[in-house]
Amino acid sequence: MRKTKIRQYAFTVSMGLVLCGTAYGEDWKAAGYFGWLGVGKAYEIEKGHLYWVGEFSGAFANDKGKGSLFDQSGWKCPGFNDVDTNNKK
Repeated sequence: MRKTKIRQYAFTVSMGLVLCGTAYGEDWKAAGYFGWLGVGKAYEIEKGHLYWVGEFSGAFANDKGKGSLFDQSGWKCPGFNDVDTNNKK
């Protein structure tokens, strides 16, 4: 009985993969415009050396238009920047 259930499950999964088709990497590439804004606070570690901590947020518009991958999606990401003008880093 258990072997029959395993065979049925394997058959169902196999048919699902066959019927769904294949996804190619090119189908998942998103090219477009991302408008963003960074908001946070800068800390002066020493003269000419700043450390910024905050977040970046914005919206993405895909070049392929409405209904395409990530079109009109909103993004919010934590961020930091270490700016050392003394050592040009």
